[in-house]
Amino acid sequence: MKTIKEREKFIQLRANGLSYDKISKQLNISKPTLINWNFELGTQINDLTFIKIESIIKQYEITKVKKVEFLSKQLNKIHKEIEKRTDLKKISYIDLLKLENNLTAILINETTDLRHTTDKTTTGDWDLSINTETAVYEKLD
Repeated sequence: MKTIKEREKFIQLRANGLSYDKISKQLNISKPTLINWNFELGTQINDLTFIKIESIIKQYEITKVKKVEFLSKQLNKIHKEIEKRTDLKKISYIDLLKLENNLTAILINETTDLRHTTDKTTTGDWDLSINTETAVYEKLD
């Protein structure tokens, strides 16, 4: 009779995606026994796999939120700098407009596939109405 600890280790290893061959060598348990355990313990294996995947997704979402926050702050700084400049002869002004366009595109890409969506996202002094095709900016008073 195999121990409970061996079964628990099997659940962890299967949830991590290890093959029966690798688990068999690591635990020194026959492959047919592991196949039977997989059938018996499938729900627990699936639950643990789901928890691991959910954790990875949550980390990605946190990273994505930080990325959107950073890009929004940079875009807001660019908007403020563009407002200060009225001399269209400066080439850096054009570069700022290009940068604004690029950051806007990145922000739209980062926010259109979010699970929880809203019609409007406020970024500093600017109001960004999100549309999957275009973004519309309006200056807030």
